[in-house]
Amino acid sequence: MALSAATCICASDYVPTVREDRIWEYSGCDVNGMHRYDENSWNSLVAYHFVKFVEKRRVGENEYARLAVVRTRTYSSSDETNEFGPNFLMSDEEKDMSLCWLREDNGVIYRLDDLHNRHPVRDIPADADPDGFIESIIYNWNLNEGEKMTLCRLPDDSGAEEDFSVHYLPPTSVSGTVCRVMTFADDYFVKAVDDRFYIIEGIGANYNGHLGVYFLDLMTGTANNAESPGIQSVLERVYDGDGNLIYGEEMPGPGAVEGISDEVCIPGDIVYDVLGRRVSSTVPGSVYIRGGKKFVAK
Repeated sequence: MALSAATCICASDYVPTVREDRIWEYSGCDVNGMHRYDENSWNSLVAYHFVKFVEKRRVGENEYARLAVVRTRTYSSSDETNEFGPNFLMSDEEKDMSLCWLREDNGVIYRLDDLHNRHPVRDIPADADPDGFIESIIYNWNLNEGEKMTLCRLPDDSGAEEDFSVHYLPPTSVSGTVCRVMTFADDYFVKAVDDRFYIIEGIGANYNGHLGVYFLDLMTGTANNAESPGIQSVLERVYDGDGNLIYGEEMPGPGAVEGISDEVCIPGDIVYDVLGRRVSSTVPGSVYIRGGKKFVAK
């Protein structure tokens, strides 16, 4: 099925995102786990977070699904061999950490936020007052090329928002299904996040956040994603309800969710940065990982 980049697919072709039969896997730096292994070097850890929808709850007239981190695996490179991969698992924790509550309706995904500070709601009390919440649109697949979408650049206490111009990229296939791909075309956005950020129908944002919270600006330094995915996090893989990989590639680092083999293949020609993110080019003097071993780019 051939589609132009700006095609608006009819409702019957829409690929839903808020669904219980998906598991999202994100990677990010565990700054808390950085430790010195010789007098000149630091060994940073990489956390892999497995995220899914775990329950539903009604607030007023609408029903929301709770997105939560259900497992976190943390990996390190080896002090002696400089290898990086599943042999260097530092911790493996099952958890239930709420991230946000979402609902989906006619191609639009809404997030439940606190009315006063506009932050995503993590927990909904049984006797919650609907008047204490507000909805934020985080995905809107009804928008056409060039139309505006209102979003936050970075998390802050002001809840400041800006308008960004929608730009459609060529569609992609996810598990045999054609899915639209959206990004934003504003000059500032292109300079800040460049070509690393995009949104896939049925999958969500691929960078700088997670499915329910993503940001259109970068921050200086290294963000700490030890507990959950956030700024600078990368969507690595998505699995279906049976644990089958439907998005991304098997890479060094995590073993699998149930139903996926724990045997990890480390291709020798693919290069990753120290956060486990696949890169297409290198910067001289920076450290990267290839074939399971660290090297310094020249």
